[in-house]
Amino acid sequence: MPPGAALWRSLRAHQVYGANTDVGKTIASTVLCRALDRRDRHRVGFLKPVATGPLDEADDRHIERFAPGVRTQCLFRFGEPVSPHMAAQQAPPDDEVRSAVHRTLASWAAAGLRHALVETAGGVHSPGPNGNSQADLYRPLRLPVVLVADARLGGISASIAAFESLLVRGYDVHSVLLFQDDYYRNHEYLQAFFQKRQIPLLAFPRPPARPAVADASARARDEEAMFAYYDDVARRSDVEGLVETLATKSAERLEQLESMARRAHEAIWYPFTQHQGMEAKDITVIESAHDDYFQTFRADAGPEDSLLQSTFDGSASWWTQGLGHGNPDLSLTAAYAAGRYGHVMFAGAVHEPALALAELLISSLGNPRLRKVFYSDNGSTGMEVAVKMGLRAACSRYGWDASRDEIKILGLKGSYHGDTIGVMDCSEPSTYNKKVEWYRGRGFWFDFPQVKMVQGIWRVEVPDSLREELGPDLEFSSLDAIFDLDERQASDAARWYRAYIKRTLQELVQKGYKFGALIMEPVILGAGGMLFADPLFQQSLALVVRENPQLFGDAPAPSSPTSWSGLPVICDEVFTGLYRLGRRTSSSFLGLDPDISVHAKLLTGGLVPLCTTLASNEIFAAFSSPEKSDALLHGHSYTAHAVGCKVAETSLRTMMEMERDGFWDACRKDWSASQGSNGIWSSWSQDLVRELSFAPSVEGVFALGSVLSITLRDQTGGGYTSTAAKGLQQKLSEGLLSCGYESHCTELRCQPAAHRDHLTMDLIELYFYASGRVRSSGSEVSKQNQKSISSDSDNPSPRSGDPSYTTPASGISFLSIDETWSRPQSLQLLYTMALPLTSVARSVLRRCYGTVQASTATASAPWTSRIPPVLQDATAARAPRTNWTREEIQQIYDTPLSELTHAAATVHRRFHDPAAIQMCTLMNIKTGGCSEDCSYCAQSSRYNTGLKPTKLSPVDEVLAAARIAKQNGSTRFCMGAAWRDMRGRKTSLRNIKEMVAGVRAMGMEVCVTLGMIDDAQAKELKDAGLTAYNHNLDTSREFYPSIITSRTYDERLQTLRHVRDAGINVCSGGIVGLGEADSDRVGLLHTVATLPQHPESFPVNALVPIKGTPLGDRKMIPFDRLLRMIATARIVLPATIVRLAAGRVNLTEEQQVACFMAGANAVFTGEKMLTTDCNGWDQDHAMFQRWGFYPMKSFERPVVQAETETAGASAGASAGTEPASTGAEAAAAAS
Repeated sequence: MPPGAALWRSLRAHQVYGANTDVGKTIASTVLCRALDRRDRHRVGFLKPVATGPLDEADDRHIERFAPGVRTQCLFRFGEPVSPHMAAQQAPPDDEVRSAVHRTLASWAAAGLRHALVETAGGVHSPGPNGNSQADLYRPLRLPVVLVADARLGGISASIAAFESLLVRGYDVHSVLLFQDDYYRNHEYLQAFFQKRQIPLLAFPRPPARPAVADASARARDEEAMFAYYDDVARRSDVEGLVETLATKSAERLEQLESMARRAHEAIWYPFTQHQGMEAKDITVIESAHDDYFQTFRADAGPEDSLLQSTFDGSASWWTQGLGHGNPDLSLTAAYAAGRYGHVMFAGAVHEPALALAELLISSLGNPRLRKVFYSDNGSTGMEVAVKMGLRAACSRYGWDASRDEIKILGLKGSYHGDTIGVMDCSEPSTYNKKVEWYRGRGFWFDFPQVKMVQGIWRVEVPDSLREELGPDLEFSSLDAIFDLDERQASDAARWYRAYIKRTLQELVQKGYKFGALIMEPVILGAGGMLFADPLFQQSLALVVRENPQLFGDAPAPSSPTSWSGLPVICDEVFTGLYRLGRRTSSSFLGLDPDISVHAKLLTGGLVPLCTTLASNEIFAAFSSPEKSDALLHGHSYTAHAVGCKVAETSLRTMMEMERDGFWDACRKDWSASQGSNGIWSSWSQDLVRELSFAPSVEGVFALGSVLSITLRDQTGGGYTSTAAKGLQQKLSEGLLSCGYESHCTELRCQPAAHRDHLTMDLIELYFYASGRVRSSGSEVSKQNQKSISSDSDNPSPRSGDPSYTTPASGISFLSIDETWSRPQSLQLLYTMALPLTSVARSVLRRCYGTVQASTATASAPWTSRIPPVLQDATAARAPRTNWTREEIQQIYDTPLSELTHAAATVHRRFHDPAAIQMCTLMNIKTGGCSEDCSYCAQSSRYNTGLKPTKLSPVDEVLAAARIAKQNGSTRFCMGAAWRDMRGRKTSLRNIKEMVAGVRAMGMEVCVTLGMIDDAQAKELKDAGLTAYNHNLDTSREFYPSIITSRTYDERLQTLRHVRDAGINVCSGGIVGLGEADSDRVGLLHTVATLPQHPESFPVNALVPIKGTPLGDRKMIPFDRLLRMIATARIVLPATIVRLAAGRVNLTEEQQVACFMAGANAVFTGEKMLTTDCNGWDQDHAMFQRWGFYPMKSFERPVVQAETETAGASAGASAGTEPASTGAEAAAAAS
């Protein structure tokens, strides 16, 4: 749990920011400190969180010298600059910097200090230790700002820009100070500027110039002059008036917070709230919000206690939060759009944000039906629009007159689509609508089986009233298995579901019902009580509707595969869409492409209201008519608000980048151990969710994406009016966790960008209460036996022998911790028990700092780099291994890059000559015309890339090219033909064998890649003298279908078996930058590293986007990801040749060398690499000479340093002779 914002009754703290570097922050701080000290003697503190440079020039030392009554402290001090990887290891995380500031201020408040100044370093956006802007680093503390403006030429612009940067991030600027310069007179302009904003400005004289010579005598004179200067400023400037103004503003802030609940109780009518009996004390005052947390006001705090506490936003602010509260990127985007447009009308007009968002949604949601976007302001009105669309389309097709016929909708029991009067009628009678005077429920709502975990088992529970129709409850080994709809389609449940749905619809139509649309909330029905529908039932309902159009009326058959059939299917993804459940669309869980889809809430990342209703062209056409009255007459004044559209585009692109860059890989990994291949995961720990399911008070629990729902036992039967969750919600609130609760169900909804370490603590609170434990003053008390457990958080140790610590499930021990819940030792153990955390990746280091001189506050250095044990073992290994687990490889892959590359270099030097680089030349012997649909390939006949197909090259032409390659230093000649396989290509195979024999006669290694081959073809190539056969796996098994559908992953593995069984060396690698996640790169490595024998070579290709292919517009993968892939490959495939293949031409020479140092030891060189550009021979020879590399000889293999007792045989062969098996094969076979 991060600290709350920094606010105390007894301590008035301000943060000093500079508009630029060298504007006089420390001089201004000294002026203020002296004035404050005159006001409250020896009760002033000056804090410098981060400082750089020599100790004798430190800002806190200046305060000590010229304001001797002031307490000073510097938390993190950096000396001389060092290299980036050392700085990254030494820099404290941002959370630690903020926590250290908060702890120091809290200790000062407790010690009786009345005033504190926290001075930043450099300008507003100068980077902190981890490279993040200081304005973002310190924002969660919400300290009011004293801004030191720039009095120099250009200082007006810099000062206003600094002020606006602080303003857009939610800072309150309480005053402005600057030097008075009578030449530039910036103070006069800025005085007027800030006066309009009711911010006082104080200008004071410049200090005396520093002496030119820094000897002892000059330093003494300088010190004397500075003392005189500060005395003069105190006499001539109204510093005392400024101090009084700061005190007044601080008092006003406290008064505002203390009165807000009372004033709100008098003035505000709250939604979904029964006000009878409600008191002002029941209202939570939110001072601010940042990331996953509210800063809530503690009215009962003592004089020395923090008035603000961090409260986890467990409802994601009614499901809206996507990228965290106070997200600076979204704030800046909103400011840009507001400045560019404000609001402009949308009828018959267009602006760039609305068009860009519409095109992004259409292209990214993956639904070929959706081609039109309609804008509204919230989910309820967006659903109103969707219902109008669906009803019009159905009436138009079936010839119904809605003025005479009552048109109903189909839906599910418990569904709820909004509070406007039209969509209220689309829900069955409930607490939400039954007392609304105009409510007329118009529809039929199916009851349905629900998913939950009970006692550690995933179950699909059938309603009692439907057991005869739908069969018994079902149990599944994992949540993933429930979503394996392809497998479940053949089950009895699927047949029962479809038969029941069809029979029910037939009966309803026979009774005269007319239906205009099917409306569903995919997977989870939110407002109706967090009901997790069996996805098979929802899929079956949609399929029955679409496959039986005759049930609903007489109409021609649909004109195209994307036409709606039966009824328009409307998916209400207001709550569940846009990554809330872990995917871009929740309808994709059902394998369903709706005809109309509604998206809101997460659309703008939780910043501003906006909704989009997407529809097919066919739905759109139902409103097309010469009559204007036939148009969709719906809209509001702020339709397609430019600010909302621009923010939504930024938010959506950011979440798509998070998906592509593997932001949720740790969550996927946590859930993947017991899951299948459908990629179902949650931000909430799988283990702890399971433990919650055993709690006595819990009826069922589920987690999916960012949602966690806990259904509590209620003897009264539940429902929205149930109070079963009230006690849990109250306990969570006391434990600094704000959550939503519907009926007897408590749900926690983190934002998709929530950090897993933020979720851990809150789940522990939840577990203690739900399982019958309460937290009380440093001890855990079991409600059953009231046995008190002592706490020793300074020397913690689990006490698994005590029954009060044991869960009913698996005996996981929980640690009692002190009442503050803030000791790092205790938290670390609790985190370890709660879930397999991975550290949050640091921001890119933009600035190198010097060595940390730790103060007493930082002596324990919790940010020190730790190397995972599996990497330590791999670094010390003497032979390859083929029994890697995916988790082990993931741990290695996730190691900080500096440590990872160092370990890879160590392994590389053990198994290989680090200066030897294999030079390979790859010739395209048959270009284009390939029948495969590989999304990256220019040679596929399915894409228009401008490449002309050719026949197989003549043998003599190929051999001539091989001779040129050898003359230029290449020792391996590779030949590629654009074929799917070799079936029916006997003549071509005969010619290729002749090419192989000819190249071998030159003393070169020879490799071919011809697509899939069978065992007989592999033997023929072996007999011809083939050294190696290349057949890449490309990516992980999970991601593979996104890239290729014309050949299966197993077919690729089968080709590798044929090659290996024939005695040919296997060359198999992959491509990075296809849009895969980090977990997919790990999956590829795991597949290759667990083959019966490691491949002789592993090519790492960086995607080269080819225009005309589906991936033609992708950007090249960031270099750090490529380097991480190479380093991990070197560690898990220690004796394998790691080839830096496609995309090398786009790397700088320094980046290439970094790859070689991390373990790459082969390249493609020459005139071309298949159809793409390639680094030339001369270029590579020059690079080798500069860096001390040399070309590896033909058939030269690494000598594996493994004991013969373990390895069983020499792992390599001497240069100049071809071994019977490669080093990789020998060592792998031995292991």
